[in-house]
Amino acid sequence: MRRTAALFTAVALVLSAPAMGEDKEKAKEHFFKGKALFEEGAYDKAIIEFKESYGLSPVPVVLYNIAVCYDDLSKYAEAVKHYKKYLSVGKDEPAEKLAKVKERVGELSKFLGMLKLVVDAEGAEVLVDDAKAGVTPLETILLETGEHELVVRKTGYFESKQRFTIVSGQTAEIVVKLSKIAGVAGAKEPESASKVTVAPTAARPGKEQDQGAPVKKGDGKKKKLAPAAFGAMAALAGAAGVAAIATGVMAIKEDDKIPGMSAADDEWKKTADRRDTLALATDLLIGVTGAAAVAAIALAFFTDFKKPERATTAGVTLAPAPGGAGLIVTW
Repeated sequence: MRRTAALFTAVALVLSAPAMGEDKEKAKEHFFKGKALFEEGAYDKAIIEFKESYGLSPVPVVLYNIAVCYDDLSKYAEAVKHYKKYLSVGKDEPAEKLAKVKERVGELSKFLGMLKLVVDAEGAEVLVDDAKAGVTPLETILLETGEHELVVRKTGYFESKQRFTIVSGQTAEIVVKLSKIAGVAGAKEPESASKVTVAPTAARPGKEQDQGAPVKKGDGKKKKLAPAAFGAMAALAGAAGVAAIATGVMAIKEDDKIPGMSAADDEWKKTADRRDTLALATDLLIGVTGAAAVAAIALAFFTDFKKPERATTAGVTLAPAPGGAGLIVTW
């Protein structure tokens, strides 16, 4: 009900506003499209409209609306980013609203982690999950918990690409050493960058984190095989075993027919040939079954049967967006 009341108030404010320039008119149009999409629960599309509106007319409250959309989508890193931008440009907004936004930033920060990136070349483009994060040197990057892909590239250098994991309340450090492209045969690809997760920190966006923990190298453990190889070999053993039983049964049936036949009959020879062929096939299938079974047993020692762990926030209920009314729709 509070949200609905705010919406009607906003409509009245906009309709009573004086004539505006072309950009502001377009901004207002995109703003109301975003508001309508928000009410429909289409938060991704609402974000597009709100961003277009803000680009045409940078009204601080639009940044808040964008943050709320990301918040409702559980994209907390983007929500915090836009909440903080709203706080920086909306200093004249109501003090109560600003206080609640700061409180929400603190709540969401508990479920985020940080990435400290060290690159030996300045001016390199950095992408995280195909989205541009900036150009080196970079400050610490706030990210969602879970697995991410990092790409670092610069003209004249080999591209560096790797995956890393962010844990809430911790800072992952990645050191990237880019190798120049020599332009001649024999140029080598760069070695993969080292990665480290430092001790947990009380991460809060906007404050520098303690980066003094020592860098740890990998644990040196060899990677195990995926379960697919073991499963395929076990399936082959099973299929060959079933086929061996089937051909063996058919061979026995053909053999049972022979005592009642005369050796002079053509049918006797045909039956005996079928029996011999089926017996040979059975022997071959038994051999395949045994070999596949042995291979499956061997693969079992080199297969990782554990399920991959996923970052969760089990048992935690996040509070609603600041103010309890969701979208701010005054223009």
